[in-house]
Amino acid sequence: MNGERFVLEDMFVQLGVAWFPTAPLGRHERYDFSQPQKVPLDDVLASFSPRAQGILEIDDMETEEYDEHYSSDESLSHIDIPWELRPHRNKPSSSPAIEIFSIFIGKEKSKAIQIHGSIEILSEGVRVCYIFRRDRKDALFLSEHMNTAGVLDGSRLYEDGDDLEVKVDVEDAEGSLAIKGYAKWDAEILDSWYRDKQLCSFFQGQNGFFAVHYSVFSNAVLASPKIYFQLKRGSVDKCPTVYGNITSQYCKHFYASRYHQDFYRSVLFMKTQGDAVPLSADGLVPLRQPSVVVPTYSPFIVNVDLSASTLKMSSVLKIEIGDDYCKTIETDDYTLRIEVDWCEIK
Repeated sequence: MNGERFVLEDMFVQLGVAWFPTAPLGRHERYDFSQPQKVPLDDVLASFSPRAQGILEIDDMETEEYDEHYSSDESLSHIDIPWELRPHRNKPSSSPAIEIFSIFIGKEKSKAIQIHGSIEILSEGVRVCYIFRRDRKDALFLSEHMNTAGVLDGSRLYEDGDDLEVKVDVEDAEGSLAIKGYAKWDAEILDSWYRDKQLCSFFQGQNGFFAVHYSVFSNAVLASPKIYFQLKRGSVDKCPTVYGNITSQYCKHFYASRYHQDFYRSVLFMKTQGDAVPLSADGLVPLRQPSVVVPTYSPFIVNVDLSASTLKMSSVLKIEIGDDYCKTIETDDYTLRIEVDWCEIK
């Protein structure tokens, strides 16, 4: 087979290479391939993303048949190709990824517990990360009305073609609750209908259960936000504290029910009035997790609901992927500023 012809599934493809300045991701260009350049196929494939390289499987037998059929270049004079370009400016390369949103603990009502143990995410039997991990001395206290545990690190790369597993081994310090379980998504299943959906793995145990809420995205990037909240009445509150919640969500996902709002949004900040935290001198809000996975079909949507002293504010911000973003909302009482850095998921 020559260097610029190959078979892609049921199509015969002839490639030529034209070099041009980097353009925004997904630009469509039209090229004249009537005089294709003689470029080694390996060099051409190297310019594609890893995912595209994996799709290009060449069958020599079929190639010979197509070479005979397409002996002339007349039918190949013009081809429209959507190029998947390398990162441009602040737009990082996308990749498959996992985002763990929440962990729900079902337990007896009106009973406080202290839980310890671990919840692991594994890929092909190899641990990817812990999303919950406590030893007995550092058990998590859940009051009578608390039923969620914070996610340690829920934003992770997912390798295409790998099985995904969730492993739970958690118990109460007093032994009244014990949950052990293992859930597995075969790669063939994840590659079909279940991508980009709101998923849940349920683990029934002794006197309770665990539910892990998450999504597996086909193409995503990582957003690292910084949020600043400053009061303009500093003379009144010399040591201001802040409480409330900051969450992120995506377009094209379902949030109409209270259940989906509570368990399928990434929690960046959540404090009650009783455990309000002091603001630093520059007003930086201490976020629970530094980064969030954002699928390429959605902007980064941030819901901010904060209170300080008698002041309450609420705002929804939408940041497009790759934006060199720093937005300020200013009123007579406060200044809210959000900055977002974008990077590849590793």
